[in-house]
Amino acid sequence: MQAYIIRRLLLACLTVAMVSTLIFAILRIAPGDVALMVYTQGDESIQEIDPVALEAIRVQLGLDVPLFQQYTTWVTNMLMLDWGESYFHGGKVFDDWKRKLPITLQLAFMTITISTIIAIPIGIMMALRQDTWLDYTLRIVSLGGISIPSFWFATMILVVGLYFFSWSPRLDYVSFGEDPWENIKMFIFPALTLGWVTSATKSRMMRSSMLEVLRQDYIRTAHAKGLRYYIVVIRHALKNALLPVITIIGISFALIAGGSVIIETIFQLPGIGRFLVEAMNQRDYNIVQALVAFFSVWIIFANLLVDLTYGVVDPRVRYD
Repeated sequence: MQAYIIRRLLLACLTVAMVSTLIFAILRIAPGDVALMVYTQGDESIQEIDPVALEAIRVQLGLDVPLFQQYTTWVTNMLMLDWGESYFHGGKVFDDWKRKLPITLQLAFMTITISTIIAIPIGIMMALRQDTWLDYTLRIVSLGGISIPSFWFATMILVVGLYFFSWSPRLDYVSFGEDPWENIKMFIFPALTLGWVTSATKSRMMRSSMLEVLRQDYIRTAHAKGLRYYIVVIRHALKNALLPVITIIGISFALIAGGSVIIETIFQLPGIGRFLVEAMNQRDYNIVQALVAFFSVWIIFANLLVDLTYGVVDPRVRYD
């Protein structure tokens, strides 16, 4: 187990290094001059450019040195938790990340909770009522959840809420400590949006896994011993049927990192996802590079946690 974890951690470090190198190269290759954007502050009406002032900005941002030196400096500072400053508002990137991280984590955990509560009972019902009208109906609904993009579903929630109920997302963020009810109201629709989309895959996986387990010999033996039906399902079938679903839950937790970028922007949540979108629009190198590296670590360790959880849930799983 220890050797497996060490090997996975080494591969994780290699993956993060490759991703950071790739995003560094893409930002530098992309057309446009970030120093010019800082000089004009996004105001395209400015026509007269002072070359001396522009070069001073480039020196201040560290863009006058070779690319390799820029990259090594950035990596060294990242390891020291010095993620630099924003090119535009001057704030420390690490401080902004710490302030916005709880918002994205709250959205992620609420999404996982909602999707799991929805998916597992629905998947069990579909398996126990296989090929009935209930099974067909729930399969159609889950197929819609897989097919419909989360951003479209979120947009429809905004349209319906605004048109029929005069509701729109709050522009000012309220923390849970300030007002728990207002905080939950801010997160409920974003979490439901991501939760409904991610629960579709989980419910279909739960159905397939439960059907496979219910056909096993030990399930028939349990029925033959006279055990009650719900005891056979809950105590004997459910635990083994949950194994593939655990993988989906872990993967969905990783994918929420990508979904939060869109959902936070649509619902005006000041989390890391929206922070990344704003930084990309401004080509704020320090913010984009730091957040992409963070999301890479998020996804890698979510997958590692899923693999380790397998060994806890199923003792037959061993890591060589």
